[in-house]
Amino acid sequence: MKPGDKVTYIPTGEKGIVKKISENSTRVFVVFGSGITLENYENYTAQSTKLSDIKKGWE
Repeated sequence: MKPGDKVTYIPTGEKGIVKKISENSTRVFVVFGSGITLENYENYTAQSTKLSDIKKGWE
């Protein structure tokens, strides 16, 4: 997983984009919300999310 990847938050199905990976690689900072695009996601605040709670891709 890398910054810019589209991800889905497993518990709720919410879609997001990876902004940053934590140094220990157990948490990922993800920008969630409608209207978020690959062109503007870096302008938004990301939420720290457990890596095990997200999966790559949007469904």
